[in-house]
Amino acid sequence: MQIAAFTSDPHYGHKNIIRYCNRPFSSIDEMTRELIARYNSKVSQTDTVLWGGDCFFCPFSDARQILQELNGSKVLILGNHDRGAGSMAVIGFSIVMEECVLNIAGQTVRVKHYPYDDKRYQSRCPIRDKHEMLIHGHTHSPNKLDGKQIHIGVDAWNYTPALMSEIEEIVTQNRTNHLDDPNKG
Repeated sequence: MQIAAFTSDPHYGHKNIIRYCNRPFSSIDEMTRELIARYNSKVSQTDTVLWGGDCFFCPFSDARQILQELNGSKVLILGNHDRGAGSMAVIGFSIVMEECVLNIAGQTVRVKHYPYDDKRYQSRCPIRDKHEMLIHGHTHSPNKLDGKQIHIGVDAWNYTPALMSEIEEIVTQNRTNHLDDPNKG
């Protein structure tokens, strides 16, 4: 399976996320329409997108309908607000898991919903490994990079998925910076 893009934390159906994250939408309906349009503008029907969790805050039938409107095949890393793996598979995710490890631009990269050191979910956070980078969601930060952590939440990517080429560029730049400075990482 070749991953074409990454996304996380769209929170479809979550009215309060608009205010909490200062999203530029006036309603759930506007946010849903815009998130779908922006997603489909970057993802083709033949692409596979790895989702980093926290997808839906709406009824099961609405979640299934939204997922059907989104292009490509979807793989899910479970987040703290997602239903169980079986339910998420029924909604339309082709694979559902807790985390995965990929090789991106020659670098080992762990993908998990949680960043390192989240105090509320410490038992679910990945253990730091100086040889790995981490791709995560969960934080709703507008920042794409924090040390060796790449945030793929929609709030950091103008409400679109992050293309693999964009992630590869960050990984390559981070690896080059760490090679230049042996005290990093």
